[in-house]
Amino acid sequence: MVTMKNVCIVGLGNLGKPLLDEMKKGPYNAVGYDKDPKRTEIPAIPKDADAYFITVLTTDQVADVLNQLPDDRLVVIESTISPDLLKTDVYKRKKAVVFSHRWFETDPGHQFFNQARVMGCAPDVRNEAKAFYEPIYKHRGLDFNKMVHMTDETTAALCKSVENAVRYVEIALAEELRMACDRNGVSFEKLRAAINTKWNINVKEARDGVGGHCLPKDMDIVLGSFVDEHGLFAKAKDVDVRYRKHIKAPRGAVAQ
Repeated sequence: MVTMKNVCIVGLGNLGKPLLDEMKKGPYNAVGYDKDPKRTEIPAIPKDADAYFITVLTTDQVADVLNQLPDDRLVVIESTISPDLLKTDVYKRKKAVVFSHRWFETDPGHQFFNQARVMGCAPDVRNEAKAFYEPIYKHRGLDFNKMVHMTDETTAALCKSVENAVRYVEIALAEELRMACDRNGVSFEKLRAAINTKWNINVKEARDGVGGHCLPKDMDIVLGSFVDEHGLFAKAKDVDVRYRKHIKAPRGAVAQ
């Protein structure tokens, strides 16, 4: 029998609201708080929840929420964070679990729990984290141990941002190829289709530049805290800038 727990999701934006809806399916009681009065279900973050989920946008916002939570409760950070946060006193005081989301709203086959994910926490928190999450997965007919890759906090914190930075680089590669095709009178789409017939090659589409919020934000995290600021990842950002200028140029012109 599952011991009933009360959990609170803090931050009800594009990630937090769907997570709240999912958590309300059981096996625990779930409520959501957001500083926006139009979004929040409750007037303040409760001090007596058994566990908290942080789903705000930035690392600074995560740190601010951590400061408002009790030190003796499990805190799950689903937000993508800079690994620098792990060095702060406010993080070290908490029983924290880094469990960055892998979620895309248009892909119901890969939502919060029905896909492989990476969890990181201190050794003394690991058993409590597993005990908390195993009923959540079991309630959905899933095996926690098969779905979740356990690792250290730094690896877990870096994993999500590096995933998105790699995606950014892949798109930048496609953008560079499209600019080369345009300069040489070659059809990018035909070349891409031909290249992608090889089983281990997947050249991405080149559309309107690297868009959305997550990829640019996470690339900045990786550049700011992990990789060489003059290396390949930084050059991918330069390619995207050139590409955006290129696709706005008159037909026949090539942006410099």
